[in-house]
Amino acid sequence: MINPPLQNDAGFTLLEMIIAFVILAISMAIASQTLAIAVRSYRTATERNEMLELVQILRAEEIPKLISASARQKEGEMGLLRWRIRMVSPREQEAASSSDSFAIISVGPKASAFRQTFLVKSSVQGQQP
Repeated sequence: MINPPLQNDAGFTLLEMIIAFVILAISMAIASQTLAIAVRSYRTATERNEMLELVQILRAEEIPKLISASARQKEGEMGLLRWRIRMVSPREQEAASSSDSFAIISVGPKASAFRQTFLVKSSVQGQQP
């Protein structure tokens, strides 16, 4: 008597395993790219918030000093950031009717060029609007 060949359908074929690993590899690649984008976005947002905080500090502390000293420009460093303030005069016809002055604040990491530039309005008496 000849025995029929036994069929063992309980396992996976090699082709099914290869397809499963390809799907897993593609999923992991997409997940790692998504994570990299999220980390980059977080770092950019954190850096931007630090720059905005520095601009607010400079606006409150350094710009009134520049205005009272009649200085036009000042540079400095705070933490990991460096900054430059340049005072800008309003047009002459507007200057007579306005007590406002403007400053351009450039901020960036110490090791690189200035990344962000802000135009800030400040009153001549050093008060914030």
